Amino acid sequence: MCIHRVFDDEVALMLKCFSLFSGSSLPQTFTAWCNSHLRKAGTAIENIEDDFRNGLKLMLLLEVISGETLPKPDRGKMRFHKIANVNKALDFIASKGVKLVSIGAEEIVDGNLKMTLGMIWTIILRFAIQDISVEEMTAKEGLLLWCQRKTAPYKNVNVQNFHLSFKDGLAFCALIHRHRPDLIDYSKLSKDNPLENLNTAFDVAEKYLDIPRMLDPDDLINTPKPDERAIMTYVSCYYHAFQGAQQVGITHFPPYNLIHQSNRHQVTKYCFDLTSCIFFSFWFFLFLFTYLFIILFCFFFIAELRKKDTVVHCCFVL
Repeated sequence: MCIHRVFDDEVALMLKCFSLFSGSSLPQTFTAWCNSHLRKAGTAIENIEDDFRNGLKLMLLLEVISGETLPKPDRGKMRFHKIANVNKALDFIASKGVKLVSIGAEEIVDGNLKMTLGMIWTIILRFAIQDISVEEMTAKEGLLLWCQRKTAPYKNVNVQNFHLSFKDGLAFCALIHRHRPDLIDYSKLSKDNPLENLNTAFDVAEKYLDIPRMLDPDDLINTPKPDERAIMTYVSCYYHAFQGAQQVGITHFPPYNLIHQSNRHQVTKYCFDLTSCIFFSFWFFLFLFTYLFIILFCFFFIAELRKKDTVVHCCFVL
């Protein structure tokens, strides 16, 4: 079974499970996720069910997260202009191998919250989570495996799902500490202080990792089973922040006065290479100058000998 087939099945299953979202954290989470990308284009949305209705910001969102250019949008105010724009966005999503299940342009233009959230979830799965898939695992399973591997060494963290396993906040803190131990003192955290743990992780992620708050700590704690789609969306931002920095070989974060622990090995190697270069350069030029000095000395010595030989020869003739 190919990854795309697994992804399509996952999208279909997820969309069938969407309900009316009254009291759900999804609108807040998805709005924050969209704005984390739209701000790169100098804009944002305030109401997820209204601000995508004309299709303009929806098309812009897709351009930002894909790096591609969509067809020119219609700037008209009529309903058919809005439907045309949304259809361009949906056609682009479909061109990426995603089967849109029960999502039509008319529902988005009408401000149907269920369909709008379903569409955004489809976009998140395709552009933020799908590439995390491992072998024939679904995108969800691939992201979960990444979390399990990164948090395995940490006390009181046992990531088995994207709802109950993240309620006490330790899993979020462990993910941050695993990649940036300078930001969180994990030894001071307690499983008995979930609110403090969650706020610590969310504050640090927002301030140092450029990941906006997408979840509400009180909602996570008080909800018997938090919405896994909201947590998956937020955790995927951690994945891209950390993995993206590793793949390009640089830190994704602002510079600090102290050398990051993760960079110490590289700095040490650089200093060693620089010292070695200076050392060998010194001895090379010392040898070169010595060699030139010996040659010049020999040249002048031979010249002096020739002068003396000439004088001796003249005296002998006389």
